[in-house]
Amino acid sequence: MIEKLLKDQAAPAYFVYLTNGANPFPKVAQTIPEIFHNLREEAPMGYTALWLLKRIGLATENQQSYFSENDVLTSEDTKHPNEQHPYITFRFVQINGTSPMYTSQGAVANHSSYEEAASYAAEELKKSKERYPERDFQILIARLIEQMNWH
Repeated sequence: MIEKLLKDQAAPAYFVYLTNGANPFPKVAQTIPEIFHNLREEAPMGYTALWLLKRIGLATENQQSYFSENDVLTSEDTKHPNEQHPYITFRFVQINGTSPMYTSQGAVANHSSYEEAASYAAEELKKSKERYPERDFQILIARLIEQMNWH
């Protein structure tokens, strides 16, 4: 699923993040109904929260992409009870060229606007690359649509 999240294009628009799961990104889809279809089978329940998010942007060392069509809240998005729809960044790292990309606790941050998230992403990438020049980093910028207990 991480490969789909880190593609430099607007689709898929939606994804699920589990705050405390072995597979933190169990599902991606183009629509909210697709996300909820068979979700219980694809996202194991446990002592965790489930976040439904929209992919808004992707930052790498050399490029920052903004998926403006995903940053528009649709009527389907606003049916869900989270009123503020904050922006959230997820930092991914690849230790070497053959290892998979992964994220860890502490690699998630909240922001009040896309501009704030994009600025944070640029600074975080710079700091991460200075500290670990041999590693590759990407930051996914998303917008929270809904959060719920998942147990």
